[in-house]
Amino acid sequence: MLDTINILYTTDHTYIKPMLVSLYSLLENNQDINVIIYIVCDMFELEDYKKVEYIINKFKNSNVYFHRFEKIKKIIEEYEIPNWKESQIANARVFFTSSVKDVDKLLYLDSDTIVVDSLSGLDQYDDTIHMVQDLMSKSYWKNLDSSLDKYCNSGVIWIDVDKWKENKCDNKVVDAIKSDINYTYPDQDLLNIALKDDIELLPPEYDLFSIDAYYNNFLLQQYYKRMGIERYSKVEMKNAKESPIILHATPLFPYRAWEVNNIHPYSEIYDEYLMKIFGDVNKSTVRPNILKFKMHSLSNIILPVEVKESIKKFIKHR
Repeated sequence: MLDTINILYTTDHTYIKPMLVSLYSLLENNQDINVIIYIVCDMFELEDYKKVEYIINKFKNSNVYFHRFEKIKKIIEEYEIPNWKESQIANARVFFTSSVKDVDKLLYLDSDTIVVDSLSGLDQYDDTIHMVQDLMSKSYWKNLDSSLDKYCNSGVIWIDVDKWKENKCDNKVVDAIKSDINYTYPDQDLLNIALKDDIELLPPEYDLFSIDAYYNNFLLQQYYKRMGIERYSKVEMKNAKESPIILHATPLFPYRAWEVNNIHPYSEIYDEYLMKIFGDVNKSTVRPNILKFKMHSLSNIILPVEVKESIKKFIKHR
C-alpha cells in the first residue's frame, strides 16, 4: 500500500475553482497517505495561491510546490503543438519531467477530477504508464494511427517515472511531435501515439466520466455500440459505478459540474466540496429544461438518425 503519493496538476486561473475542489477531495479522502502536490500554474493571481495554501493547511499530510509555466511553454511553442481550449497549459503534462524532479511515481490529475476514495491501491500498477480507456470512437483513433490497439484518456495518468526515463518516453514524445499527424486533442492524441507500446489500462473506477454515471449500465453499453466505442465490459463498468475512486467531471451535452444545471451527475458532489472550501455555492437559480435534455441524450442511443435530427431541430428552435 502507498504511504506517499506525488500528484501533478497543470492549470491556469480559469480553472482554479474546479482544481481547488479536486485538491480538497483528494486530501480529504487520502488522509492516511503523505500527499505531495506539484502545480504547474499559468496566470495565477495572488488569491489563487492563497486558496491553495488554505486547503493545504487544513490537512497535515500534504505539501505543495508551485512551478511557473513559462519554462514548459517555451518547449511547447518550440514544437508548435496546437492549443487546447485556447491555452497551452493542458499540454504541460506531457513535459512533466521539466518541472517535477526526484520522484519515483507520479499521478497526474485533470483539474475537473474529484477524488472520492483512497488512491492507495495504485501501487499494484507498476508498468511505465497507466491510463483509462477513453470514450472516443474506434474510427477516430484508428484514423490517427492504424496501429493503435486502444486509446486512453489523459485526465488521469499514473506514471512510473523511473521506467518513463528508462524507456526514453520523452524522446518518443518528441519523435511523435515531429511526425506528420494532425492532432485534434493535442496532449491526449500525442501521448496515445507516442507511448502506444508503453500504456497499460487502469480500471474505469480511476477515471469515471460523467456520461458513465449519467446512463444506467444497459443504456451505457448501447451508447458505446451506437457511437462505435471500444471500452470496458458491462461488469467492469458496473463495478466502477458502484465503487468509483476518481470522478472525471467531463462535459455532459454540454453542461459542466460547476455550471448552473441540475442535470450533471457530479454537480451535487462538486457543490458539497465547494461548500467545504468557500462556505457558499452561490449559483444562479436558472436551470436547464430537463425534458429537452433527456430527449436529446436518449436520442443518442435509441432513435434512428432521422428522428434524432428532428429532435435536435425541435430543441434548437424552442
